[in-house]
Order: sequence, then structure tokens, then C-alpha cells
Amino acid sequence: MYLKNNIRLVLKNKKLIPGKYNIRGIKKLKTIVSIIVSGNQELITVYINSQIHRPEDLCKYLDAKLFFNETDFRKMFSSTVLKSTLGRDSANYFFCIIPKTYNVPWTITPENLTDSILYHYKKFWNLNRLKLAQKLNLSCPEVITLASIVQSESPVYTERQKIARVYLNRIQAQMPLQADPTLVFANRLRGVKRLLNSDKTIESPYNTYKYKGLPPGPIALTYTTSIESVLHCDTHAFLYFCARAERDGFSNFSKTYAEHLRNAKTYQASLNRNKIFR
Repeated sequence: MYLKNNIRLVLKNKKLIPGKYNIRGIKKLKTIVSIIVSGNQELITVYINSQIHRPEDLCKYLDAKLFFNETDFRKMFSSTVLKSTLGRDSANYFFCIIPKTYNVPWTITPENLTDSILYHYKKFWNLNRLKLAQKLNLSCPEVITLASIVQSESPVYTERQKIARVYLNRIQAQMPLQADPTLVFANRLRGVKRLLNSDKTIESPYNTYKYKGLPPGPIALTYTTSIESVLHCDTHAFLYFCARAERDGFSNFSKTYAEHLRNAKTYQASLNRNKIFR
């Protein structure tokens, strides 16, 4: 009776806060109640990385990890706070998410999660990085779009710097990007190692073989290192590049189409030898 009265006293005029609480090893009920009343939740680790390819994938992942459901998290992409912060770029909000580990309460609301994501986005885009983007004649979302492509082209930072400049050179020369990763995205061919000519026929604004300039948005969540590789890209006159036969993340760069064709033939022969046909 004494314990019950004490618990009633603790709970009087208190609101229990739902959440994930670490009560392992605690045997006293009063202590457990005090922890829950205090709202001192154990944080949930949410891994948002480049393996999450589309907004619907993110919402399903958050549904499985946190209290709110997939439908609730879909509302993040149309929040008024988001639109007031990113303006016309809010359409690409998903791709503005900085991939990182987020430690959040199990009951975090979609609105508060949006605030956290935007905080990290604005923190990254400091004055210095904004100036670097302006020098490239690109907006922040455009830098992220280009970075998402070069990130898909190579895991090597220095190669990404060179590849980024190739694409910028092509934009300046009014040439289509002809970026294979955008075909992978448009055709939903995740995991394939070789593209076919038929993949280039898809009708999509992400088909950079058909349409010049950058696609309407990024093709993956983009790491800050990839964004930096664009902001600090190399200066050179190459217009073409092709993965090396060793398939080691490095490429052969060329200024002429004839030279590029020779490099491409060598790479394709390597794929054939290794029986990589898709």
C-alpha cells in the first residue's frame, strides 16, 4: 500500500511521456515510473545514407525505426517550414538531407525531424561553401545534383574532382552529360554493372543522353565529401572519361571523342573477359 501511495504521489499532476526508456536492471517500480515521468528517453540511432535511394524508401525506414508511421513521415516533404526555408528547392528536400547518423527520440515528430535535418543542411552550407558554389555558377541543389552523379561514378575522392570538371566542361560546351548513373536511376537498375544501348532510350528528364544540362535533381543522397569534391574540383580541359579496365575506381580521361572510343573499347573488352554482361 505504501508503494502504491508513493507511485500515486509521483504520478499526481504528471503526464507520462511515451518513448523508449532504458530500464534494464532497475527493479524498483518507483524508479521506473520516475524515469518515464521525466521523459528522459534513450535515443534511437537512425542511419540515413546513400543506400536510401528515394523518399518512399526513407519513409518506410523511419516507420520501422520510430514511433510515427510512413504516412506521417511523408508529410515532411510538404511542410510549410521546409518550403519557407528552401523555397523552390523544397521539391528536392529529400536530396538535401546530409547523410549521417542521427540520434533522435523514438517519438520525434516529422516536424522536429525536419528541423534537425535542415539544421545540418544549413550548417554545412556556410558562407565559404556558398561562395565556391557561386564560382561554379551553380546553386546548392545543383552542386548536390552533380555531386550525386560523381559519387556514383567513383569512390575515389581525387577522381571525383576530375570527373566533376569533365561534367562542368560539358555543360559549358553545351554537350549532354551522358552520365551513366543517371540512366541507372531513370531505369531503376540498381545493382547492375553494365548498361545497354537500350537503357539510353528511356523517356525521362534524368536521361542525360537525351537532355542537356543537369537532371532536375540528385540521383542519391550525397555525402559531404562528394559535395566537397565538386566545390574543389580540378581544372582541366578533358571532355570524356571512361573507367579503366582494372575497374579500380580510376578512369582514363581524354579530350577527343576518338581517344575516348579507344578507352571505351578497352573497358568493354575487360567486362567481356570477366563475363559481366549486366
